[in-house]
Amino acid sequence: MTCTATSCPAWTTDRMISHILSGLDDGPDDIEGSVAMARIAVADGIGTIVATPHVGTSSWNPPSEVILQATTWLRQRLQDDGIELELLAGSELAPTADMKHLADTGQIAPLGENGRFLLIELPFFGALGPVEQQLFQLEVAGYKILLAHPERSAACLADPDLLPRLHDRGYWVQLNVASLIGRQGRRARNACARWLRRGLVDVIASDGHNSTRRKPVLSPARKTVLKIGGEELWKQLTVQNPARVLDSHRD
Repeated sequence: MTCTATSCPAWTTDRMISHILSGLDDGPDDIEGSVAMARIAVADGIGTIVATPHVGTSSWNPPSEVILQATTWLRQRLQDDGIELELLAGSELAPTADMKHLADTGQIAPLGENGRFLLIELPFFGALGPVEQQLFQLEVAGYKILLAHPERSAACLADPDLLPRLHDRGYWVQLNVASLIGRQGRRARNACARWLRRGLVDVIASDGHNSTRRKPVLSPARKTVLKIGGEELWKQLTVQNPARVLDSHRD
């Protein structure tokens, strides 16, 4: 899907993850905020956004049917406003949740609504503990795992062998734009660069939450990625691999 906005850069990215739905988590407060985010994304060259509200936290736990309905409403509003952005449903699953139960009972939306991939956070603090067992159970059930921003996980930063081990098990890795450009600190930025060089990264996402401080854009990370792996790596992380995520199907 190609961006047609006059402010669109000459290069075009395709798909990304964002907290664009309003009123479901710490994303925008209302639909006008969602529309503002959509306009920013299109201007940045984005063709598709997967909406990923937080699920399974103590503060936010919207059911899958609510996520799907909110996605439908926003999709219609974008169409009415002439904003050429494909919007798909998904969710970001908290590591503290009973992930297997939520998946089995249809309470979470896989990325792309009907796909095989689940976006899952790792604990920000402490060891992974029982999370690894839950990931394995989801894998056995036929799901694929996309680990959200492991550069924010203390365990991944402390243990240089942890993320390579998880990646070797077949779990995909998604980094945040803010981390790649240093907004999450030097340690997170250096870890991102190291993982990119080692081929441990599969997707880059904006993790956008609003139209001001946490915008739904990918372009700020482009220079860093090009320096490490060139245009081919950029396309792989922002177009080709995201397409594989959305085109996946459970066995």
